[in-house]
Amino acid sequence: MNKKLKVSIFISVGVCFFILLLWIAGGFKSMDNLWYDYKFKLRGFKSPDKNVIIVSIDEKSIKELGRWPWPRGIHGDLIWRLKKDGARVVVFDVLFTEQDKSNPLSDRKLTRAINDSKIATLGGFFQIGAGGQPKSFLTPIGQKLNSRFIGFVNIFPEMDGVCRKVMMLTRFHDLYIPSLSLSGLSMYYGQDPYDLLHIQGVVLDDNGEMLLNYRGGFEMFEYVGFADIIKGRFEQGKFKDKIVLVGGTATGLFDFKATHYSPVFPGVEIHAN
Repeated sequence: MNKKLKVSIFISVGVCFFILLLWIAGGFKSMDNLWYDYKFKLRGFKSPDKNVIIVSIDEKSIKELGRWPWPRGIHGDLIWRLKKDGARVVVFDVLFTEQDKSNPLSDRKLTRAINDSKIATLGGFFQIGAGGQPKSFLTPIGQKLNSRFIGFVNIFPEMDGVCRKVMMLTRFHDLYIPSLSLSGLSMYYGQDPYDLLHIQGVVLDDNGEMLLNYRGGFEMFEYVGFADIIKGRFEQGKFKDKIVLVGGTATGLFDFKATHYSPVFPGVEIHAN
């Protein structure tokens, strides 16, 4: 075997070994993610759906309505005010998974508003066990696992911490549990979450996740302060036929994730996207 052939074989083996190591270390996935992120920057911002509005639990509302967490009944008031103004769906990116033993009447007020208004869906939360599989589900107060008024809020970032995908549907205890956003959409369209995915042609991967088509950075969607709704400081008909998402944007609530556009992005706006 001549020297040139030996060198060629050595280089080829070295390149193959390097590629194998890169694949094992997730290098190709990282490059794919970087390219995916860059394509959003090339595309630029896109106008969001005007049928989606975010009601923000912001610093101004906390200052006006008092220290967080607020009594649950105030969220019941919010539901009725939005329903009166014609909102189609109210989606709570807020966890009400523990009873307020110091104020059970307030809990009942919220539960009654959810069950009677029939326009609100609440967030539940999967506790994840070994192997990344859900081991239990924290159900919102007054609801059962098979309730049509709940959806899970879990968002699982990629290895680099960026949220590029969301799980839309998962099977748990022989039930299909929708994500919070899918639960809201199923109420909006009046269709079963599982059927809705097929009707709309949504493509999911093996983990039941779909890639997010972000419209842009922070506050691409319209924001209205929670306190402004409670105090009636909004134009009548503003929420008519709208999907309204309720979530925290105040810094102290710590509900932020990383996206293509920002390392600090409100979780509620991920659900909106």
